[in-house]
Amino acid sequence: MLKPLFVRLSEHRPTEEMRHTENFFTELVAEVLERDPAARRDFLDVTKRKEARNFRACEEVETQVSARLGRYHLLFDLQLKSGDKRLFVENKVDDKLRPSQIMKYLEYIHRRGKAWLLLASRDHNEIVEQARFKYDPRFVREVLWGEVADRWEAKKQTYKCKCLVESVLEFMEHHKMGPIRPFEGEEIDGTELGEGFHEKARGILIRLRSRLKEPAWVKDGRFQAHGVYPTGDGGGHLNFRSYKGLLWYYRPVEGPPAYADLWYFVGFRFGPPHRGLVRPLKAGQPDCIVYVSAERSDGMTKLMVGEAERLNTGLSAPIFEVKDSKNSESVLLFRRRQLKHFMEEGGNRTAAILNFLEESHKKLEAVVPKIHEHYRQGT
Repeated sequence: MLKPLFVRLSEHRPTEEMRHTENFFTELVAEVLERDPAARRDFLDVTKRKEARNFRACEEVETQVSARLGRYHLLFDLQLKSGDKRLFVENKVDDKLRPSQIMKYLEYIHRRGKAWLLLASRDHNEIVEQARFKYDPRFVREVLWGEVADRWEAKKQTYKCKCLVESVLEFMEHHKMGPIRPFEGEEIDGTELGEGFHEKARGILIRLRSRLKEPAWVKDGRFQAHGVYPTGDGGGHLNFRSYKGLLWYYRPVEGPPAYADLWYFVGFRFGPPHRGLVRPLKAGQPDCIVYVSAERSDGMTKLMVGEAERLNTGLSAPIFEVKDSKNSESVLLFRRRQLKHFMEEGGNRTAAILNFLEESHKKLEAVVPKIHEHYRQGT
């Protein structure tokens, strides 16, 4: 049985060395799962896996659960008990998941039997895409705390512990893992896009990454996955003020993605004109865009034009286009739509943005192997 919440929180007092955000949050989540069966059900349903949903009626929730694996001491953030079955939850907020960490957890779980591992993260951990984890029958999946927050935000009025859930949602939002909020007009109008735009764009991209399957051309090593790009605050660099999205790139030698030979990008284009990109539809207005870019040549342009015609068959506007970059050194095959147009339509604008980017990606990703092969033959 859980100790009282504030007693548990007092055991994780921050020091100069550690803030304990992750441990604080673990205790808050445990309190919600223990006290509110409906919120627990929605948390587990986000996984869309029966292995997790089987714990809807769990008898007990525990935190900071110790276990031994040979000479190793393991510490699981959360444990849900249902009879002799266990669902272990690893909470990742502050640090990235290490491959050795998840391997030890899964080895312990396999030895124990009747147990499963669920990863809950603030940001997507790329290592869970590795086959050794992804197809392990004891690894449920990775869920994003933002996805959980979306569900709790939508259903909180029906919860027994509504006030508790609302307080936890406020904590989640403060730590950049709260429910997604729609863009506001003042956030995308004007010469400088505010922090609100960047934070909401990041929230969309994190959710989008969890929805997209890793393209085959990443699995076979032709492209590298970067995740959300640019990372950090950009330090005022022009790239940071021009685009923000999910990036995959091809570079035959080691080096940063900014100097890659081929780019594949899904996300937002905004800010001042950038020499390697097409101009935005309207100056100062963000575009939702999916594109692949390569060094310009007559052959590459011809290939992209032909692929655009094929992709546009039966496709409603906006359609795929082919244009040279501002400096005419690259050619881009892309589909885009102004963010403002989604806002003017009403309804669930966030879902519409996600659906547009996902639909465009699913069409364009099939073209990438042809572009990659043409580029390699040309060099």
